[in-house]
Amino acid sequence: MARLIYLPAGRGAKKQGVDDYLASGHSVDELLSHATPELRRPPLEDEPEHPYRASEATGGLVWDKPTQNGSVPTQLTNFTARIKADVSEDDGAEVERGFEIEAMLSGRRYAFTVPARQFPGMGWVAEHLEAGALVQPGFGVKDHARAAIQTLSGEIPTRRVFAHTGWRKIDGDWLYLHAGGAIGGSTGDEGTEPRIELSGALRERGLPLAQPEDAGLREAVRASLALLEVVPGGISYPLLAAAYRAPLGESDFSIHLSARYEDLRNSLKEEHAELRRAAGAGGQHRRTPGIVADLALGLRYFLLYAHESGAMDRETARELWTGGWRALGEAAFGQSQHQAAGEPTHRFRELLAAAIASGRAHFANPEGGEPEISEAWGWRQATVGSGDFEREEWRPQGERVG
Repeated sequence: MARLIYLPAGRGAKKQGVDDYLASGHSVDELLSHATPELRRPPLEDEPEHPYRASEATGGLVWDKPTQNGSVPTQLTNFTARIKADVSEDDGAEVERGFEIEAMLSGRRYAFTVPARQFPGMGWVAEHLEAGALVQPGFGVKDHARAAIQTLSGEIPTRRVFAHTGWRKIDGDWLYLHAGGAIGGSTGDEGTEPRIELSGALRERGLPLAQPEDAGLREAVRASLALLEVVPGGISYPLLAAAYRAPLGESDFSIHLSARYEDLRNSLKEEHAELRRAAGAGGQHRRTPGIVADLALGLRYFLLYAHESGAMDRETARELWTGGWRALGEAAFGQSQHQAAGEPTHRFRELLAAAIASGRAHFANPEGGEPEISEAWGWRQATVGSGDFEREEWRPQGERVG
């Protein structure tokens, strides 16, 4: 009877011949032990390409690598992982997809979400698992680890969540989304209500269920009505009505506040010019009157607001304006004195006059001799010679400065 010998794979799952087998230290008897009358079917190229499994022995993912001589176990990771859900997060502007993953490493369970665009690179392993989590080195191992996770995850459920509030058209219905769920459409049907997952301050944007006996509800309504007293009715009533119209469904208009910037700007220009003229005085820096006018405008409008809000009567506001205007004038005068004292040319003249008066500097005429009124320019008379040669001369004091 003819027998066939099927040699096992050599080192690194490489194919080996009889000479390689014997050269590696095996005997002829060991060679003959692989003989069999069975004709094995060679591996087909269309066999499954992802023979992955989770190994209880190693606690990681294993790839049974197919070879001509059968599959060879290849360790991919020292952890296992499954994709529990494919989640699409819609923030109203764009949709961000992420995978909810559950992993096991050294007996510890981890649950986290990885953005879909980051999943193929496997960089999330170091970010979400312990430092001991390992993807084995080797060409293509990282891709097989990713494929193993996806394959072993089976049928992955998908879920869509909304991360914003406000109106949204979902499955043909307009719904109002808030932290507590959605209002409108067929959201009352079981399993049809969209999932809302808000973060940060949006978590507080919830619309509580109305409870007629709830004292907090009555307080909230009274607080809402109090907004009517904040500004004139022509502004407050449309604003309040628009807020309560919004949950009732789609509308074809919107409202907004528009400040009267042009009227206010022109009025302020005229008032500023008037105050600037009143604040102007000789000897001031050219910017001082404008600064005083700006400060006076601020004081004037604050006092007007204080009077209109009932914080003070008209007479008190007038007294404060008079006192404030006087104080601004005094501050401007003090500023002008300070500026004059520090003005460079004025200070230079003071220092030069002091140097001449103290005999530490002098001026000369164009020829270098004493000028007219020599004593005023730092020169002093001195008696020189004696007897018939005694005379008076003008002598310079200190350094020549001009």
